[in-house]
Order: sequence, then structure tokens, then C-alpha cells
Amino acid sequence: MILVDNEVVLHIDNVKAGYVVGRRFIDAVSSVSLKLFYGEVFGLAGESGCGKSTLLKVIYGYIEPPLKRIEGSLILRTKNERLSLHELSDDELKRRVWWRYMTWIPQGAMSVLNPTIRVRDHFIEMFKLYSNIDKREVYRLTTEYLEALGLSKEVIDAYPIQLSGGMRQRIVIALALLFNPILVLADEPTSALDVVTQKILLEQLLKVQKERGFTLVLVSHDMDVHGVFTDRIGVMYAGKIVEVGSTDKMFAEPLHPYTKALIGSLPRLGDKSIRKGLSGAPPDLADPPPGCRFHPRCPYAMDICRREEPPIIEIEKGRIVGCWLYVKG
Repeated sequence: MILVDNEVVLHIDNVKAGYVVGRRFIDAVSSVSLKLFYGEVFGLAGESGCGKSTLLKVIYGYIEPPLKRIEGSLILRTKNERLSLHELSDDELKRRVWWRYMTWIPQGAMSVLNPTIRVRDHFIEMFKLYSNIDKREVYRLTTEYLEALGLSKEVIDAYPIQLSGGMRQRIVIALALLFNPILVLADEPTSALDVVTQKILLEQLLKVQKERGFTLVLVSHDMDVHGVFTDRIGVMYAGKIVEVGSTDKMFAEPLHPYTKALIGSLPRLGDKSIRKGLSGAPPDLADPPPGCRFHPRCPYAMDICRREEPPIIEIEKGRIVGCWLYVKG
């Protein structure tokens, strides 16, 4: 896939956000800048608590206390308009952007689906809110979407509680894709499922993504998932993006010490050596360490790492890293 700047669907520039808890500020997303391109699968990787889910909430505009966006811009480029998401009110986001251009796939399907109404009624309600088609067309489109994700049309008459976790998650995905959005944010969409079901569901989601050409942001702490399903990866550590690059190049030659540790911990076929994890723990984001936030756990840490935050350096086109090891002079 060849990606150029004029294919950018979302430009995130210097976004800072976090959680206000009493007098403390939890710096969960710290000066993050990214470009997402039309038709790609972008993986967001990192340990639990590194800010992945918070970044998705900020992108989507789902900002409720104690979460607060401090600064930065988010520009969504559709085929016909340029939307400054950071300037839109909650009502404008819901009316102009959500479902039509951008949608969200959360982790837990049962937190989205109403257990007291049938599957078909979830789709009918959505069409009532965002479309004017008649009920027969609703049924036709609903069964079409469900079948595309491996569900039989009989599911339409079931209650969510009668279905397995994997089936419920497919229904949530079908709802998210109803109006052909251009950007889909998937926050650990298979984390509550068994390994086999995870693989099947992700394969079905990626099949639909390729057919429709939307941009998919896939959040997962599992580097294996990113290695199989993504085109590019952004690695987060302690609220910051520390490396971005194509999946192939990142797995072949990870640059940042944290990325090296994540990929180096993966099991390899035929390799019986003991995999080594990172020592230590992620920092307290209410009081992060000075300099590079990774330096207390980094085997390559230098004096400057403890004093100054590293700049973001473009090693080659589309390949960036934030690490003093790559600063010349």
C-alpha cells in the first residue's frame, strides 16, 4: 500500500489529554501527533495503561469527566469537507460525525447492547436515528451486514443474552459499520473472547475493511495481533508515541528499546530459549520521570535520557522514533 500525504483521513497534532482526579492530573495522552491514511489498518500498541484507549476516546470526542482534553487539534478529511473535530460541540459531533464518518467498536458487547430488546430492534433504532428507509429495507440490510460477519439471519430475532460473546461482538461491529464510516476505532474488540474466536472475528472484520476501504484503528496490547492484521503500528509508552512505522519494517527491525522489548518477548516457532520481559513497571502518569519516560526501564539509558525528553526523529519516510539513540551529534 502506497500512502501519501494527500490521502490523510485524520491528522492528530500535538494532542494532550488526561484525567483530573482531585488536584492531580494524570497525563494519559502527552503531545501525541499522528497521521492516519485512507484504507489502512493502523495498530496502536503498548502495555495496559499506556494511553491507547484514552487516545481513542479523544479522537472520537467521547470526553467526559474526569477525562479532559488540554490542547491539540484533530482534523478529519472526508471526500467533501475538512472537519476540525476539536472545535465541534458534543451535539455537532453526534449529528455530523458519529456513525456517518467515524464510529467506535468498544471492548464489551453487553455494555452496548440492550439485553431487553431483540437484535433487530437495535438496528431499527439506529436507522430511525440516522436514516429514513422503511422497515423491510432495514431487515434486508441488517441480515446482509450480519451475514458478512458470519452470522445467520435467524440471529436477528434473538435477544443478546441468548447469544455467545463472539456473536454479540459481531453484532456490535455490524452496528458500527451500518452507515459506511470512513474511520473505525476498535478498542480491544476481541479481548473478552477465546483465542480461536478472536482470530475468526478479526479475519471477518479485516475482510469487510478491505471490501469497503475504511480506515481501521486497531487497539491491542497483543503484538501478535498487530503483526498479522495491521499495515502500520504506533507504539505508545506512558502516554507518548515512541515509534511509528510499517508493520513489516517494525517487526524486522524495531528501533525504540521499548518496541524491541515488546517484539522480543514474543515466542518464535522452534526457538526454545526463555523469553525475557521488561524489568520494572510503567511510571505514575501523575508524576512521570524527567527526560525520557522509558529511561528507568531502558537497558540503553544515557545521562541525557534522564534529563531531557527525546525529540521525534524521522529515520526515513513514514518511520519515526522518539529516542536519544538516534540523535546525531
